[in-house]
Amino acid sequence: MSQQIALLRDFFDPEQPADDQPAPGLTPKGLASQDLAPQGPSRAGAPQPALPEHPALWRAGQLRPAGLAISTGYPELDQVLAGGWPADGLNELLLDSDGIGELQLLMPAMRTLSQSQQRWIVWINPPYRPCAPALAELGIDLDKILMIYPRNASEALWSLEKVLRSGGSSMALAWIDESALTIRNSRRLQLAARQGHCCCTLFRPGSAAEQSSMARLRLALTASGPETVQVDVRKRQGAWPVSGLQIRLDHAPGRQSARATRIRRQLEDWRRLDVQYPGAAAPQSARRSARRATTGANLNSQRQRPARQASVVH
Repeated sequence: MSQQIALLRDFFDPEQPADDQPAPGLTPKGLASQDLAPQGPSRAGAPQPALPEHPALWRAGQLRPAGLAISTGYPELDQVLAGGWPADGLNELLLDSDGIGELQLLMPAMRTLSQSQQRWIVWINPPYRPCAPALAELGIDLDKILMIYPRNASEALWSLEKVLRSGGSSMALAWIDESALTIRNSRRLQLAARQGHCCCTLFRPGSAAEQSSMARLRLALTASGPETVQVDVRKRQGAWPVSGLQIRLDHAPGRQSARATRIRRQLEDWRRLDVQYPGAAAPQSARRSARRATTGANLNSQRQRPARQASVVH
């Protein structure tokens, strides 16, 4: 018994400081004792230690990125996502109908990654075949696009995990059957995305919001108007959920915006002819001028389209 007491005396200093100050040798790794020293009076008047700055600590009133982020291209969305899409994590887009703007939200980030990195942008089991000329119009390098069409849900899940863990892809988009997306599998995908430094996005139905998921980011999307989508942030790391964010899908800079301007001018020319000559045919010269403008714009658009197709894996 006396030997046990002696060992305890060796472990615990009889002159150990008070509870509000760290004992020597027990200071957290990487923090000096003065970092935990009292900085000011608390509500009760007693000194209160200052919280250290550490990525694993989150203050409820603070929004800061938990890691690297890729800008979404929409400033209002970047603001609530602390910089943009997680560059090494699992995201989920929850929607009840296709074609409401879910891909347009990802296009600016996809364009940035295709132009700045040499890694693949992988599409796994998309419900529709992507249009290569449309992607090229948005400035996306088609040589970086890789299409994978698995035969079933288990192969799709296996393919996605291998793509994420390999480190050879900067972005992955996947449409996987809900029966395979258990919380265990979502955790595996999250860990694989972190290991491979890949921005992964799953497209899931709106009912999946009631299920648990290990995704770092979950956004519910609903169409709220022409070229406008409402974004409800159901889950984000390091902050509370927010809802009712209206995003105008004006994502197309450069060539795409110039092409849209030409189309608007063509429509204005045709409407002007209808106003000048209501119920009657326009003069041959006016119709020839409008037709020439339309044909020239279409030819210019076709010249800008590269004759390349996305790689496809079956």
